[in-house]
Amino acid sequence: MLAREMLAQPKSLADTLNGQRGAVTEFAKYLQKHGTTLVDVVAIGSSRNAANIGRFAMPSGISLNVQEPPDYIPTSKVVVFVSQSGASSDAVPVFDRLKSMKRQRPLIVTLTNTLDSPFAAGADIVLPTYAMKEEAIAATGTMISAAATFMHLGVELAIAKDSIMSMPGLAIAKDGIMSMELMGGLPASVGNYFGSLGRSTLGEVVESLKDVVLIAFLGERIFRGVADECALKVQETAEVIT
Repeated sequence: MLAREMLAQPKSLADTLNGQRGAVTEFAKYLQKHGTTLVDVVAIGSSRNAANIGRFAMPSGISLNVQEPPDYIPTSKVVVFVSQSGASSDAVPVFDRLKSMKRQRPLIVTLTNTLDSPFAAGADIVLPTYAMKEEAIAATGTMISAAATFMHLGVELAIAKDSIMSMPGLAIAKDGIMSMELMGGLPASVGNYFGSLGRSTLGEVVESLKDVVLIAFLGERIFRGVADECALKVQETAEVIT
């Protein structure tokens, strides 16, 4: 079941990037118009890992302050809630508190896979993902789509700022044409990667790890979020300490 959902990721990514383009462009233009340099992101678990990947997808001059709900301290007039369900119980008190503010209420943005959720209904801007319904391990495909959304936002901000953005393995052109072509090619790249992983290769990896009880995942900068997500998923699927 999990393998089937993994192989569905290219379509989920394509649906997400195509379906959210208007909303992401609107948000990027808002940030540019208001001279926003710092955006708060409230997220937990896989959503937090996606946001931490997104921190390194932003062009110069824009920073993401990623915080978990219980410890959230406002530092920006723009707050993005990342929640696959759009109703994360840990984030509900924070969302409701910000929503009810009468003075100096921040712009509330929701990045979610559930468009009929409370967080989507109460947001000023919704950044939708279109990952397939997950029946194996929750927040697997949605995490990938959420990370891609932050990359998409970074591209749109680079276009709005007429700047060049560099990140590992990716260069964004000023005119934005190449940038959108690169984003458009992301689903195919993911599909090619999964296609290159034959069952024999995966079987060898699984066989080599069958007696392992402790695994360390290491990564820095953009790969820190990837490492954290790998650790979380191995814990959830294989009951291995990470």
